[in-house]
Amino acid sequence: FLSFGLYLAANSMFSSSLKLPKLGYVSGVVKLDGKPLAGAMVNIAPEKTEMADSRKERVRTSVGVTDETGHFRMMYFPADKIEGVAVGQCHVWVIHLGNKGSDVPPEWTERALQTIHVTAGSQKAPFDINMESKAR
Repeated sequence: FLSFGLYLAANSMFSSSLKLPKLGYVSGVVKLDGKPLAGAMVNIAPEKTEMADSRKERVRTSVGVTDETGHFRMMYFPADKIEGVAVGQCHVWVIHLGNKGSDVPPEWTERALQTIHVTAGSQKAPFDINMESKAR
């Protein structure tokens, strides 16, 4: 019993004190002109940034980077490998730099404010972003 009590005390002192909101797990594919877009950064930011039961903590923007097939999965704390997106109404934008600067169409930039609703748990369908080139 004493060893269990010491374990609990040590674990609470040395464990991570990350405060997390309720998270949904979002993944999908980014395509530009019908082709997978590698190296794109997908950002999903909650509209409400206040965290329940905390005055100083704020809900974070989640990020995902596409692989060579355009697939991404959203990370809430990438450094700690914590996957997810804060549940609720969120803004979505994509960043990708091509040979001539950004090749993301204006409707998928941060200023366009595309929105999705993220639910708890895994999303029922992949979240796909199909963009048409600005050059057209």
